[in-house]
Amino acid sequence: MTTRATGLLLCLVTLSAILVLGSCQSLREPPQATPAATPTPEQATLLSPPVATVEPTTPLTPSPVLLFGAGNEERIIAAWPAGQTKQFVAPGSPLYGQPFSPDGRHMIIEVQRTNREPRQIAMLNLADGSIEPLHLLTEPYTVHWSPDGRYLLYAYQQESGAQLVLYEFATGDNTPIAAMSIISFAAGWSADGGQIAFMANDDGQYDLYVMDVTTQALRRLTNNLAVETAVVWSLVDRTLLVGTTRYDERVLWEGSPYGVTTLYLIGSDGQSQTLGYYDLITSPSLAWSPDGQQIAFSEKGALCILDLATRQTTCPLTETTPFGDYIAAFGEPPVWSPDNRWLAFRAAGHDDGSSCDGVYALELATGAVSIVEEGSCETGPLFWVDDWEGATH
Repeated sequence: MTTRATGLLLCLVTLSAILVLGSCQSLREPPQATPAATPTPEQATLLSPPVATVEPTTPLTPSPVLLFGAGNEERIIAAWPAGQTKQFVAPGSPLYGQPFSPDGRHMIIEVQRTNREPRQIAMLNLADGSIEPLHLLTEPYTVHWSPDGRYLLYAYQQESGAQLVLYEFATGDNTPIAAMSIISFAAGWSADGGQIAFMANDDGQYDLYVMDVTTQALRRLTNNLAVETAVVWSLVDRTLLVGTTRYDERVLWEGSPYGVTTLYLIGSDGQSQTLGYYDLITSPSLAWSPDGQQIAFSEKGALCILDLATRQTTCPLTETTPFGDYIAAFGEPPVWSPDNRWLAFRAAGHDDGSSCDGVYALELATGAVSIVEEGSCETGPLFWVDDWEGATH
């Protein structure tokens, strides 16, 4: 064989071996098919299951509660949650002035178990109805609880003269802080507790005085013949609402509901501004609104409101049947609720012209009148309590 033929033969043998080996390998491990590219499905967006949407609810603000002396075989204190039915609270009668503790949990009352027993001044716990006697120097009809809750202010009149007294709750001490020939009444504490106002006669003339609580320094705010028959502190600052009448021996009879002929504002510095001249405003009926912007009073038996910004007076019940014919707030002041929604008052005339008093509440925004109580012939002051947690029975 030629060399070329030999090389050709060798190549053929080699090629055959490669083919055989390749076939065996194919039998042992079949080649993996390259997967065809598949389109990626569009990613689905996972949604959270629907949640029920709950509108936030505003907690209901409790309505103020009106406390008052109610008619009964016994003298009792009743509560009227605005728009509801009155409820019995405790035996006794509220005192005039500011008989409430600053936190609204206690109230100074008069209790008299029977007609044969003397009246007694006590402290009513409105949370549980318990009553604790107080040992004062006298049995005042008007008291004023200090804004800091430490003291009770009252006037003590004797034949030898009069004293303005502080009763300290923590110690039970009675401390005189001012002495005059006559103290007609105390107007209580300024809103910040820094001053005390009272009407007194120490030189034959009735005038208005203020005392600095820290220094006990006295300042005479008025010096004239007019008699200050009504003095009420603003609930927001050191401003006094004053009602005066012309001097007359008749108006000096203690306990009489005098007629006010002039209304004015006076600051603790003695600066004053006249609000107006009137024919017949009942002196016990002056009441300042919680925001210091309005004044309520009884003029000729009509319940009226003076707006201090506009100096306009409205009498909202004069055209209302039957309340327009009633004699309102004759002996006790009307009272504004803390939220300025209600003006509560006593009025006579509901029972065919009888002299018995009823208790009513005027809703200022609507002019509607709610009957709180009628027919009891009870008298006495009314008080609103903003944060009521009192016990009722």
